[in-house]
Amino acid sequence: MSEAGEFEIVENSKGKSLIWKYYGFVKSGETIDKNKIACKLCRFTLKYSGNTSNLADHIRRKHPTINLQKEKVKAADPTTSVQASDQRGQPVIHGFFGNKLQSSSQRASTITKAILTFIVEDLRPFSVVENSGFKNLVNVMEPRYNIPSRQYFSDRAMPELYQSVKTSVLSELAKASSVAITTDGWTSRATESYITITSSHIDSEWKLKNFVLQTRSMAESHTGVNVANVLLEAIEEWKLPANPPIVTDNASNMTVAVKEAGLPLHIGCFAHTLNLACGKALKLGNVSKLLARVRRIVSYFHRSSVACAVLKEKQKMLSLPEHKLIVDVQTRWNSALDMLTRFLEQQAAVYAALTSKDLRGKEKDISTLSENDISAIEELITILQPLKTATVALCEESNPTLSIIIPLKHQLLSSIMKVKDDDSELVKQVKTVIFTDLSPRYEHIKQQLTLATVLDPRFKLLPFLSEEAKLNVFHELTLECVSVNETLAQRNAAKYAIIKQEPMDMNSQGTLPVLPAVENEELLPITEESEQQVEKKPKLDSSSDQGQSAMGCLFGDIYIVKEEKPTSIQERAEAEVFAYRKEGPISTADSPLLWWKTNEHKYPLLSAVGKKDLCVPATSVPSERVFSTAGDIVTAQRSALKSKHVDKLIFLKKNK
Repeated sequence: MSEAGEFEIVENSKGKSLIWKYYGFVKSGETIDKNKIACKLCRFTLKYSGNTSNLADHIRRKHPTINLQKEKVKAADPTTSVQASDQRGQPVIHGFFGNKLQSSSQRASTITKAILTFIVEDLRPFSVVENSGFKNLVNVMEPRYNIPSRQYFSDRAMPELYQSVKTSVLSELAKASSVAITTDGWTSRATESYITITSSHIDSEWKLKNFVLQTRSMAESHTGVNVANVLLEAIEEWKLPANPPIVTDNASNMTVAVKEAGLPLHIGCFAHTLNLACGKALKLGNVSKLLARVRRIVSYFHRSSVACAVLKEKQKMLSLPEHKLIVDVQTRWNSALDMLTRFLEQQAAVYAALTSKDLRGKEKDISTLSENDISAIEELITILQPLKTATVALCEESNPTLSIIIPLKHQLLSSIMKVKDDDSELVKQVKTVIFTDLSPRYEHIKQQLTLATVLDPRFKLLPFLSEEAKLNVFHELTLECVSVNETLAQRNAAKYAIIKQEPMDMNSQGTLPVLPAVENEELLPITEESEQQVEKKPKLDSSSDQGQSAMGCLFGDIYIVKEEKPTSIQERAEAEVFAYRKEGPISTADSPLLWWKTNEHKYPLLSAVGKKDLCVPATSVPSERVFSTAGDIVTAQRSALKSKHVDKLIFLKKNK
């Protein structure tokens, strides 16, 4: 027949033929016309007199992709055919892409792993799998896939991935000859306290590896004893070498914790040390008042939308970068530097905005700064900028940083913070406060830090020490070299089971036990050919064997100079330190780890000490960086997230 106007297609509930899957009666308004039917696929109308042959003919002519014969065969499997129409009469096709994927199939497993990776990498909540938009996205990409529940991801998929990654991390740590740790504490939005522990070591390729080991909830008070228990449990759980060096902030509870845990080397975070020194300088009367005036102006532009709009207009007019002003955080000294630097950059735009007719007189407490104030800001930036640069350098995680502490401290005290005659009174006060606070720092572990410095080929000349002090340092390095390698030898020997055996019958067919190789020594197999080479002595080129024999009888081996190679660890250590001292330094822009990788074969004993000392970070920043990640995980909407899930999510995010 022909197309009609708007109508609804109603199912023929009494129709038994498969053809009725594609047809229905026409309903106009409230009237159902049982003498007229419509095709659900194209809405073409036909007359109906009880015979379905014309209906089948229409399907064959207009919809040749539908095979009615196959439909009869597959009648028992409704998931592979067109089954019903929606309310608008449009056909709903189920199973066009085949049956639903089994959860154990490779395709389904791949998608599930991808979703878990998405949750971990992008720090998404587990509830994302229940969001309608996410469901629609997955359904469009793979209609056959059934998304597992949020409980599946949180209670099964993530723990399984965590165990897999943890096994890999444990394997890496087991290979390390030396491991250092850092720790710090923080509090979530839900006022739940956590302790984070990270590790660092140098692998066989001389690459600095960092792992976030754990972020565990700590309901108890953060006393030194309680923190010590957490540290000891972590060392045992992660099978770390005994007594690893540890880096923390300078809090008193951390000092107590390290002593309680019996860890011999405790290094205060150098970034935190600089923060304390600069914090004292910023509390000076004149400096504090200056910061308050700048803070008042900056805060005004932050809270007033009108002032912010005027500032943007002036920035465009003056061709200044359209940067937003920065408000400092009083617990972070570098934020004060950032505030002053940005204010100085936007000074012209700020002055123009404050004196414009739109803002003039609207804020009584706001006033422009004087020339003396601007000069003071410039002087403060000059003093504080090198400290920020030093902090950034010490927070690097791909190169050694412990070796920088002593040279950097010397540079700060002898040059940057040294009071000069032409310094203003403000500058003298700031330099004096920072100098006084930094001077006594690290004196109790100066020897250990200097050893790390001399092992860094960038600073091995030790120009800040006297010749006598340098000799003492290299002497201590020799002793350290002997001690470290003897400890490593004992540790390697402990890995092998020492089996006491009865005297063996040399005629028996048993196999001799394989002895462990001594570290850094190459053992060559003894063969018949090698034995012959040992027995045969090379003959000197002489025209007379008789003359050679006579000379040999007269003098023997008296005049033969034999070169004796050092045999004991002490002698080998002394030889290596002597040769290392004669090496020239490398540029401060070069990688000390790459140098050691290239020269490890020349200094096998010293390289072991290098891996021990150079893997220790100068700051506890690796632990503190977890806080920002944790802040993205434990958001306001996810403040009820279980602590065990917080630990696993952070671990996977940082280590996967």
